[in-house]
Amino acid sequence: MQTMQQADSSLTQLTCHLSLFFGLHVSTNAQAVCHLTQHARQNTKHKTSQNSHKLKHNSATCDVSSCLQEIRQDNPPHDQARMSQTDHHGHPLLPPSSPVTPSNNIREQCIPCCTPLIETTMLLRFKQLACFFLFAVMSQVSTSTHAAQNADALQKVPAAPIKLLLQESLDIHGRQLPIDHDLEVILQYFERESGIRFERQLLPWNRAQLMAQNGEGIIFGISKSPARLLLYHYSIPVVAEKIWAITYGDPRPNFQSVEDLRGKTVSIGRGFSHGMDFEKTKDVIFNVQEDSASSPARFKKLMNKRSDIMLWPIRQLHRSQQVEAYLRDQLIPSFNDPELTGKTFYVSARPVFYDTTHFAAANGKFEAEIVKLNSVIRKGIANGKLPKVLARFY
Repeated sequence: MQTMQQADSSLTQLTCHLSLFFGLHVSTNAQAVCHLTQHARQNTKHKTSQNSHKLKHNSATCDVSSCLQEIRQDNPPHDQARMSQTDHHGHPLLPPSSPVTPSNNIREQCIPCCTPLIETTMLLRFKQLACFFLFAVMSQVSTSTHAAQNADALQKVPAAPIKLLLQESLDIHGRQLPIDHDLEVILQYFERESGIRFERQLLPWNRAQLMAQNGEGIIFGISKSPARLLLYHYSIPVVAEKIWAITYGDPRPNFQSVEDLRGKTVSIGRGFSHGMDFEKTKDVIFNVQEDSASSPARFKKLMNKRSDIMLWPIRQLHRSQQVEAYLRDQLIPSFNDPELTGKTFYVSARPVFYDTTHFAAANGKFEAEIVKLNSVIRKGIANGKLPKVLARFY
C-alpha cells in the first residue's frame, strides 16, 4: 500500500508541474483526486498506529462517488455546498482553496479506488504532452527544412555578372582584336574558383579606368601609382611583371638601369603605368610619349626613330635573349605586317622596372568580390595552380 501511495503521489505531482509548465489544465475531477491523494499521502505516517481499522469497502466495489458522499459528512456546511455542485460532466466539485481532511478510514478506503482514475488522467495528460512535444519538434524540423530549401534555391539563382574592364588591343588596321586566348583561360580560372561571373568588356585603357573609378565594374591588369592609390582598392598581385626596354637598330644599347634612360624619349601605351618606380622617374629622368593600343603601330614608331625606347612588360621570361627570341619568333610574326617582317629589335640586358598587376575597383565598390579574388590568388599560389595558368600568358 505504501509503495502504491508513493507512486500515485509522484505521478500526481509530475502532472501538476507539467501542466503548469506547458500551460495545460487538468480537469476538475482530476483536481479533486489530486486533493484526495495528497491528503492521503500527508497522513500515511499515522497508518501503523491505525492498522486495527478495517476497510468498509472492497477496492473493487468502492467508487469516487461513495467516497465523496462520506467525505461530505466530515466537512463543514460551506464545503458540502461546494461539493453539491457538479461540473459540466456531472462530477462533484471540491473547494478550490479549502483543504480536504477526510478521516483515516475514508482515506484508506479511497486510495485503492482513486488510483485507476489517477492513472487514466495521467495517461491522457501524457498523451497530450507527447502530442505537443511531437508537434513542436516537427515544426522545428519543418522550419529548418524550409530554410535549407530556400537557401538552396537562392544559391541556384545565378548572380548577375560583374563587368570586367580590360585593355583592348588593335590590329594594324585599328580594329579591335578579340580577347587573347591565354588571358581568357586565366579569367575562366578566376570565375570558376571565386564563383564570380564576369561580363568582359574590351575598352581603351583610359576609358576602362574611368569606368572603374565610377564604380561600373572591376578592372583587371592595372598596376599601382600614387594617383591610382587614391582612387582604387586593389587585390593582392596577380602576377609580377618585368619591364624591358626595347630598341631598334645598331648599335645594340647596353641598358642596365633607369639612369641609362636619361634624356631619352620613352614610348608607353596610352593610359599605362609601369609601377611606383616608373611613376617617380617619368618626366624626371626621361620623357614619356603615350601611344595607341596598336602594338604594330608602336613598333613602327620605334623603327622610324620617333621614339628612342619602347617599354614592354614580359611576365614569364627572365633573360634578355629569351625576350628577343619571343619578339622575333612569336610576337612580330603574329602582327602579319609586311613592314615588320624580318626586323630585329634589341632588348635591355636586364629589366629597367618591375611591376605588379592587380584586380582593382573604386573605393567602396565591389569589396566582397575583391576579397574573394584575393582568396583565389592565395590559394592558387599555395597549391601551384595559378602559376601554371599564368605560364603561357606573356
